[in-house]
Formats: sequence, C-alpha cells, structure tokens
Amino acid sequence: MKKLTSSVLGLLAAPIMPAVYFAFLYPISGYHDFASIYVTYMLTYQFALIGAVFLGGPIFFLMNKLKMVFWWLAMISGAFVSIVVRVTITSGNSVDFDSMVLFAALGGVAGLVFWIFWRFGKDL
Repeated sequence: MKKLTSSVLGLLAAPIMPAVYFAFLYPISGYHDFASIYVTYMLTYQFALIGAVFLGGPIFFLMNKLKMVFWWLAMISGAFVSIVVRVTITSGNSVDFDSMVLFAALGGVAGLVFWIFWRFGKDL
C-alpha cells in the first residue's frame, strides 16, 4: 500500500472511534435501538470526518513535509482538532471543561488511529 492510500484510509478510519462512542452512549432518540444508534453514528462520523479532513489533513501534510509524523504528535493534533470541532459545534453556548477533556481524549485516540494506518500502511 502506498503512503497516499494509507493516509486516506487513516483519515477515513480516524473518525470511527468518536462516532462509535457517541452513538452508543448518546443515541439520538435516547433509546438504544439499532436505528437510533446507526443514525447517531452516521451524523457524528460526518462531523468527525469533516474535522479530520479540513483540519487534520493540513496538519498531517505540514508535519509530513517537516518529517515530524510521530505517534505523540498525531495524538496532540487529534486532540487539538477535536477541541476545535467541539468549540465550533457549540458556538454561542458555554463549553465546560469536562466535555473539552472528553473531546480531547477522543481526538487523541483518533489521531493515534490515523498514525497507525499511516505508519504501518506505508511499508506494505
């Protein structure tokens, strides 16, 4: 697999974890039925994917150009992107510290997922 292919797959895979988390814990209807979980997953995946592509993508290309793609930087970048998405979603409302920490953790995991795809996919 080429570096570009593994990078694209990583960008598509990174939003899965945050989407799964919110789909199972906070389904859109409040009930844990399949339809509600599925719709919540699809909605949150799209928001996370937009953040990953428009914010995470440029960060990755910059870090790749500087030869600074490390797992810990991917996690920090993912946390930053996730916090920016959180603040954007709640514009006009107050943002509490707990939700910022949660989004940062989910973004860090998403960044790590991206790095795993990028790192191990480029040698195949």
